[in-house]
Order: sequence, then structure tokens, then C-alpha cells
Amino acid sequence: MALTAKELAGLIELSRKKGELEFKARISGASYSDELKAVAAESLRLDQKATVAGIKITFPNQAKIEELSEIAAGCSRDEMRKALQNRTGPTYELLMERARVMKANGENRLEIAKLHLAMTSLGKEEREAVAAALRSGALDAPLKVETAEAGTRKKLALFMRRCGIACRLSGTMLIADSDAADEEVRVALGSGIVWLSEEAKEKLTQNLDRMGAISGRVQLKNAERQVRTFSENEEKEFEALQHQYLELLKEQDELLREFNEEENNLGRNR
Repeated sequence: MALTAKELAGLIELSRKKGELEFKARISGASYSDELKAVAAESLRLDQKATVAGIKITFPNQAKIEELSEIAAGCSRDEMRKALQNRTGPTYELLMERARVMKANGENRLEIAKLHLAMTSLGKEEREAVAAALRSGALDAPLKVETAEAGTRKKLALFMRRCGIACRLSGTMLIADSDAADEEVRVALGSGIVWLSEEAKEKLTQNLDRMGAISGRVQLKNAERQVRTFSENEEKEFEALQHQYLELLKEQDELLREFNEEENNLGRNR
């Protein structure tokens, strides 16, 4: 069975959990062994699928995370505890910077996953070059992506930008371009992140506001309906509210359709 972007995003989230538990263990002195074993067990299946697909995850700004982690490794437990307690000083700034980069990657895990699936369409050298750019957090030189199909090349550039790598596609090359931008914005939706055009974002915001207002009315009417019998007119009003809510859900699905379909057919058959 093919590895999906959501599965790969789940593996990225498990990696984040592992790092978080290990950091807590170092700060507190507790082992967290049971929790770490559970994360390892949950990761095993997804890790095997990623390996079969030829995917080794590289995080945006991974070099920076490793550099900060190496410096932090030289700090004592007491030093880190005091820094976190006082919320000031070089050690605190170091830990917060590391946490900021890791949090951003965690929030952006689906886009990182999509990028890695798109990368499987590249040849080995091209894939390694893209991974190196991702690791450093910047595109220092033009990168060939000629082994991927035209549609996948566009997706590679798109996902790279969403991962913070300023670039654009020029023929079969990814070119560094600090001004490159799609007419889309990052939008927090529930526990996830979506990318939409400004126009779609505005429509989605209006949709969510209307859904929130109608949802409250539906819940209130439903509570009333549990304790008394509605009249014919009240039943019709309740049904009308439910219908409005369902229509708004359909509208939201349509606004998100293009984004939700992005991961389809990424990379080679796996």
C-alpha cells in the first residue's frame, strides 16, 4: 500500500514527540521510558513504509536545529532548569530558538510530507540536492529537477516555498528568489494548517463565522427539543438551520478541495 502524505506527517509528529520526551527526561531526570517505547512502537510501521518508499526525512533548517542541540548538550541540567524558570539569558534564548524552529516544522508537517513524496520523483543526485537545501533552510545555487514531470516540478517549488525555502521554478531548475511568492496564505484551521488564496481565505473566514453562529443556534434548538415538543413551525425552523449548516459545510469542502487534493499522485508509484 502506498505511503500517504498524512501517514508521513504522522511519522514527523511522532519524531517531534520523541524529541520532546527526551528533552523532558533530560530536564527532569525522569526516564519517560514507557512513553518513549510507545512512540517507538507507533513509529515502526510508518518508518518501514517510508524506508520502502526510499524516504529519509530531512527537516527545514535541520542544520540549525542540530547546531542549537549541540550547544544545548553542553549545558547542565541545572543551567537549563534555571534558564527556563527565569525566562532570561543566553541559555533560555538558545532553548527558545530551538523550540521555535521545531514547533514551526511540527505545524508544517503536512507540507514537509508532501515535499518528500514529490521528491521521490527525482533522481538520487537531485533528491539529495533538494534535501541539502531543505536542511540548510536556503537555496544557495540553482537545483536541477529535470527528472520529475512538469506538474511535479511545480509542486516541488510550491512545497519548498511553504517550507520556508524562497525559490521559483525556471524550466527544469529551482532558482533562489526572495521575491517568489504564490498568491496564497497560511491559514490555521482546527488543529492543522491549510494554504489558500487571499480570496479563498476571506470566503473561508466568512464561512467559519456563519457556521459558528448557526452551530450555536442549532445546539440551542436541539437542547430545547430534548425537553419539549416543537410546534410544526419550530420543527421547520430547526430543519432550515440544519440545512444551512450542511450547505456551509459543502461550501467549506469546495473551498478546501484543491488544497486537500494536492497530495494525490505525488511521486512514483510506491
